[in-house]
Amino acid sequence: MFTRQQAEAHVLTMADWFGSDPEDGTFRAAVLRLLGIGRRKHLNDMTKVSGYPREFVKQCLAYLRAGRIWKGEDKLTYANWCDNDLAFVLDVMVAHGTLVKTYKP
Repeated sequence: MFTRQQAEAHVLTMADWFGSDPEDGTFRAAVLRLLGIGRRKHLNDMTKVSGYPREFVKQCLAYLRAGRIWKGEDKLTYANWCDNDLAFVLDVMVAHGTLVKTYKP
């Protein structure tokens, strides 16, 4: 599991994608995405560990669940971005609401 400081440091290595402003929504969505690895995805827990405003975390959680990236409040995370920066970037765009992930029935 990442701490917030570790997640921010990792996101800074990807500044070409997310910038370097920790107050930016996309930067925060990337940090939140990393913080969710191996953690319970309950709104209160994610708000506490991130230190981000509750409404921001709530919206990111909703986007990630709608995109089937995070499932429920347990530790399940669908991620195929190990060693694939673009897949991570796409997940962050879903978390931020910039990209909508849809599924055919």
